[in-house]
Amino acid sequence: KESLGHPTGAKPQSAPPPAMRLSFAAAALLAAAQDTVLEAVANSADHSTLAAAVAKVAAVGDLLGGAGPLTLVAPTNAAFDAAAGELGAASAAALLERADLGEILKYHVLAADAKTDPLAAAEMTTTQGMKVTVTVGGDPEVTQVVGSNPAGVTITGKVDASNGVLHTCSDRILLPKPVSAVAAEAADLTVLTEALTKAGLTEALGLQNDGALHTVFAPTDA
Repeated sequence: KESLGHPTGAKPQSAPPPAMRLSFAAAALLAAAQDTVLEAVANSADHSTLAAAVAKVAAVGDLLGGAGPLTLVAPTNAAFDAAAGELGAASAAALLERADLGEILKYHVLAADAKTDPLAAAEMTTTQGMKVTVTVGGDPEVTQVVGSNPAGVTITGKVDASNGVLHTCSDRILLPKPVSAVAAEAADLTVLTEALTKAGLTEALGLQNDGALHTVFAPTDA
């Protein structure tokens, strides 16, 4: 005989207990309510400069509000203030007028197929195309992301988002290597590097050039 549509001897599957059903519902509501990376930046008082910068570069805003998953190194207002001094800008607001602002912002987004949390020691490519190096060590443990400045940025916290994660830093911003630095590090561009120095063009092709963008046809030593 069959009972309630189940073969004899088979046990019907039981529904999850009420507490578990509540947990599932709470998790679903939390996921639905969680901000995207873009919204998390916009809603953070400590990241108002970053939010203003992203608002100026539509492609970056689309990226941070997209499906993800994303990993963003998120500099606070204090980091932008420090960067203004390092780059010879009058203020953090002046940094947002740089022509290379989009490149700088994309250099803060790690190009990974999954959100990177926690950050692990590795060399990682950014959506700008250049690489950064993540270092982890010390006691207590410190995580840093190093770009063109060997001092790097120190990760001080994180914020989870529906499409990724933000790793916050307050000491400085990440800056991609300028043309002058790339040429100086290339083993087969020593003659070009010497020529740029003699012509007084190193600063014009460096980071303290108000963000001017240049395309350089670079003849090798050969």
